[in-house]
Amino acid sequence: MNAILVALAEADNFRAILNYDNCFKIRFHTFEKQPWRDRAVGNAFSPRCHAVVNTPAVGRSDTFIPNLDKVGLEHKNIVQRVTDLASYLAEYVEQNWSDIITEYERVNTAAAACLRFATRDDGTVDTSLPCVTRGTLGTILQSQFDTVMEDGEHAVPFLSFRFYYETEVVSYNITTDRMKPSLIAKKVKNGQLTEHVFDHIILAGGTILEDPVTGPLLERTYLGESNFDDIQSFYERLGLLLPDGRLNPDARVLILGMGLSAMDKATVGSRSSGFAQSSETDPCGFVLNKDKVEEYANTFTNTSRSLCRFVAPRQVYSQEWLSPTHLPLSQLAVRAAFMDDSPSTLCNLLHVLYAASARALGTVPENNPLFLQTPLEFQRETFEENRQYLRSVIEKTSVHTWAGYLRSGMLSIIHGGGFDDSQNPEQVVENDGLLREMMKGREGFMVSRSMASHYSKPRVLASESNADFFAAWERAVYPYVGASPVPVAHYFASMFKTGITSHLKASFEDLEICSDTGKVKCGEQLFDCVLGSRVIPIHLKNQPYMSRANQLKESFPDKPALAKGRLYQTRDRELCSATELGVIGHGMLGKDVAGRTILQDANWFDTHSYASAVQTCPIIIKYIFTKAALAVNGCPDPAKEIHSRYLKTLLSDCQYYKAVKKLSDAHHEFHETVAYCRFCVDFAKGDASRFATAFDQIKSSACRNTFVCFHGGVLSDPDTCGAKYFGDLGKIPVFKPRPRQEYYDDYVDFTSDEIHGIWTDVCSNLTTHPSEYEKNQLHVI
Repeated sequence: MNAILVALAEADNFRAILNYDNCFKIRFHTFEKQPWRDRAVGNAFSPRCHAVVNTPAVGRSDTFIPNLDKVGLEHKNIVQRVTDLASYLAEYVEQNWSDIITEYERVNTAAAACLRFATRDDGTVDTSLPCVTRGTLGTILQSQFDTVMEDGEHAVPFLSFRFYYETEVVSYNITTDRMKPSLIAKKVKNGQLTEHVFDHIILAGGTILEDPVTGPLLERTYLGESNFDDIQSFYERLGLLLPDGRLNPDARVLILGMGLSAMDKATVGSRSSGFAQSSETDPCGFVLNKDKVEEYANTFTNTSRSLCRFVAPRQVYSQEWLSPTHLPLSQLAVRAAFMDDSPSTLCNLLHVLYAASARALGTVPENNPLFLQTPLEFQRETFEENRQYLRSVIEKTSVHTWAGYLRSGMLSIIHGGGFDDSQNPEQVVENDGLLREMMKGREGFMVSRSMASHYSKPRVLASESNADFFAAWERAVYPYVGASPVPVAHYFASMFKTGITSHLKASFEDLEICSDTGKVKCGEQLFDCVLGSRVIPIHLKNQPYMSRANQLKESFPDKPALAKGRLYQTRDRELCSATELGVIGHGMLGKDVAGRTILQDANWFDTHSYASAVQTCPIIIKYIFTKAALAVNGCPDPAKEIHSRYLKTLLSDCQYYKAVKKLSDAHHEFHETVAYCRFCVDFAKGDASRFATAFDQIKSSACRNTFVCFHGGVLSDPDTCGAKYFGDLGKIPVFKPRPRQEYYDDYVDFTSDEIHGIWTDVCSNLTTHPSEYEKNQLHVI
């Protein structure tokens, strides 16, 4: 669909190229292991899945494709259908609301609560909130795909599409002939193998998943999608249902994990117990049946390796700071912080965020839910914060919670590269045009892509562990950025709050079949069955993790880094004709010398995001179009040509270091701020009023230093909070900007502006100097 959309947006350029006697045809071949009925949805949005989508639907504002506004009126319906999934979804749900809510009430009470929560008084549905199941969205995605492909092929005749369903790609070769990659495909039904040779391959094979258990455990473990009827059939096979179809209260169900997938299994897998009933009046969308709550006490148990594993409620959806109190995490400060080239940077940023959130809430950082010690404590806190939040929504009043501030703050760091301070005259940097150019299109790359890539490289790990970075990501960032819809989080928290669910610290590796009872044994407890999900194979390894034969896209340390545009390259850094668009970004887990968990060989953290795919795919498609335009005109090595043109778009060494120099003062200011946040905690000693008084002086160095001098105790005594603060100032790292090439190389994607500039330049060259290359008559991709 993105190929059609980009082609329509670039109709003028294509028309100009074709007018110069080019025979231009691009053929896309798509291999899909699933049958036609499961087209266009992947693993995440199966039409049979009853779990709730945890993100809003993608709208027009989420798609940035240059020249999209120039598409002719006759094709506007295609553009709207592709770019405005939110409106398409809303229309479908509003027209079928009664049938959908009835089905949701049957299969997933939390899903029904989400839809009610997103439905306005006039009956319209707010798709900026998570409001449907993955199955409903999958149905819409398939309809979107069918209509766009049917209309689009007629609109762009120089593109053609062929789909090979029930055909699995079992291996590929992208290095023997890097200009002509090949793959081996196998028919699922008969096992027939065929080789296919292309001009370019996009490796979008999805997530590699493994069964967490094997052998006899599989008989008592459900690893399928979160489908109510399938789970009921699983319960029935094991004799766990009562004659009326309810789950037997005497059954004990173990759920693997505490993350989003585990919450899906908990909400769908507990539906037949009936302890929660849909409500049109309760703000959370359901009410608890007291008798059934008591009846199903301790029926479910969630297990996780870490006591700290949890998912926060998605109470906010923007990066806006909701408090009038100060947040010293401007984009300038965050950009400067990441120039440190240290795995501790993320921890420092979070330290400031925790302090600012505490001040906004009128409390102290020690009360941050992230510092709670057990899953039960966190779920109880989530339950209370959600009740407060839901009540405020109904009453249309504002409410401020830890969940809201921590999520908006982390979103700003991860996606925005800091809070947007462009309207604050105090934060404007004079003559910062070069600085803006340096960061253009890269606002959030530093954490979600660059840090993951840079700090997990084997050569970097050889000198410094990234355990602090990984712990901060897993412990804090993931729970709040990958948060759960409030009704789902509230349902899950209710199970813990009421005693229906307990927690057990263990992993799937601790499971075994009890020889005496035939039940599943975990620790000293017995369970009738297990609900789980297949897992991404990023197992802990102390030694380098080598790829297994014929296992597609499996990560292993010390592989050649991806080149710009997610292109694979040989160890000699020659560009291959293959683009990565899948799970290889996750990397592998390992241990440092101190036994702490580290991340090895990652490229990015965003491979499961549908919005990310919407933003990334058009860029990759434009790269393919640029490559084809060069090749059809006889360019001997289009990939090399594109990369050469890309290098010319970057700031020169002189310009880059001039821009970076502007971050020097901000870098020192950031580290002073981190030190001052520590001082505020020490000074307050748990007193919210003292903490607020100190924190309110954080805006400038003069204010901070004056306050510390007057209130920090005897500065000559090294044990006072004031002496510690000034001691920390003396330890601020020297500002050492990252080398220019390293800075640009760590961001594996082209930005939209970069690839569009290259494409436009190529089109201009080919129409102005059409004889620059010896033309080919046909180029197939």
